[in-house]
Amino acid sequence: MFKIEKNIAMPDLKVGRASIFPWEEMEVGDSFQIPATKVNSARSSGSHYSTAKTGGQAKFVYRAIKDADGNSVVKDGVVQFRVWRCK
Repeated sequence: MFKIEKNIAMPDLKVGRASIFPWEEMEVGDSFQIPATKVNSARSSGSHYSTAKTGGQAKFVYRAIKDADGNSVVKDGVVQFRVWRCK
């Protein structure tokens, strides 16, 4: 049998975890650089942020960074991407 207890405070609900990406701090036109290995994670996280936190009002664009000759920028052996907030 279970003992029923009264007046026990319920702890706050903490859903999810903090993003490693700076979605909440970004304004339209802001951008940050990430390695190609994090692009899929950023797309998923950015989409979730846009839907859950802004009702779909935020939009992010992901592009490989190119040098003046059109070659992909590589850092530590990994192609680099830039993520912009465009909406």
